[in-house]
Amino acid sequence: NLIIEGPMPEKTPGLRGYPDNNEEFQQLAKAIWRNDVSTESQNALGKGLIFSGMSIKQVLKKIGVQPDFEYTSKSGTAIINKIHRRLGDADIYFVASRSIHFEELVCTFRVNGKRPEFWNTVNGEITPCSIFDNVDNRTRIPLHLDPFGSLFIVFNDSFPDSHLTCVIKDGEKIIGVDPHQ
Repeated sequence: NLIIEGPMPEKTPGLRGYPDNNEEFQQLAKAIWRNDVSTESQNALGKGLIFSGMSIKQVLKKIGVQPDFEYTSKSGTAIINKIHRRLGDADIYFVASRSIHFEELVCTFRVNGKRPEFWNTVNGEITPCSIFDNVDNRTRIPLHLDPFGSLFIVFNDSFPDSHLTCVIKDGEKIIGVDPHQ
């Protein structure tokens, strides 16, 4: 699949073979940009699909690619940055708060079938994640971040046979993976 943003080019971007190859280039461009890019469209071309007039986020949703990382916050105002890297079989996420307040989050990672661990960014301490769940082939984890705090979440071992999804005390949920807590 190809995601196109912006208007159809009018000329070949290089000078090699120009102007002789410009007519062929314009024919190819017209085959790809069948519609005005201001109009949402999806067209088959060869074995693929051409999307235009949509953001990359809209196209990924349309073809069923879930976000790599999502979060909800108890405060509703959290600003969270993330970086994802794959190293061998491990998925490594760096999650950082840009808030001056403590943040209670529920984070969803596009990782399936692996046990999460917390790696402390200050002292390197590794702590197994005790509370998490697998939802829609992604892993959902409750996180607590200090003001401007950060954490590595590393997914590398097989998903355990049993784990906690929440902690309830006196009938009230204290912590859990429900994004609407």
